[in-house]
Amino acid sequence: MNNISVLRARQWCLAVVAALSACATTTAIEQTPVTSEQPPGKPAESLPTSVPAQRPSCDDKTPLSLDFASWIKATGAHSYDVERCSFDKLLVNPPVFIQTVRISPETRQGQMMGIRMEAIRAKSVYTVLGYQNGDVVESINGFPMTTPANALAAYTSLKQRGQTMEVVVLLRRKGTLLRLVYSLK
Repeated sequence: MNNISVLRARQWCLAVVAALSACATTTAIEQTPVTSEQPPGKPAESLPTSVPAQRPSCDDKTPLSLDFASWIKATGAHSYDVERCSFDKLLVNPPVFIQTVRISPETRQGQMMGIRMEAIRAKSVYTVLGYQNGDVVESINGFPMTTPANALAAYTSLKQRGQTMEVVVLLRRKGTLLRLVYSLK
């Protein structure tokens, strides 16, 4: 890889991490609890009695459990059930998922092919989700991992709060294309 390709690869990784961090920060702000105190001179009946929940049965005050196996369960060789509430908390806590893996762009003949995952820490969220060192994530929910914009779009698609959804990740492991399926419930 020449110096220009190395520079582009570094810029790409920084852009992905910056995008994820920016989204997480925005999400954290959106989750700030709202209190309804009666302003002076306003009758109590004009104030909302409750704030609509963005997620069903999810207590924002309960911290994210770092015992990932307690809320991620393998249901098959490449399929998993994931507790939605804990997953949402993971998305707003970038250090948990950014600092436990080293990512780099995977290129072939100068073209971006996906995100290579290396140095995955034992017992990290990635190992519990079935990832292995050397895996190359090619797409998430149909978004090819070839640009920072696509990575951001995939990340944004995961933040559809309160919804049961399926997340499909296509990755290449030792030359074999695998389909990982996560049911967020």
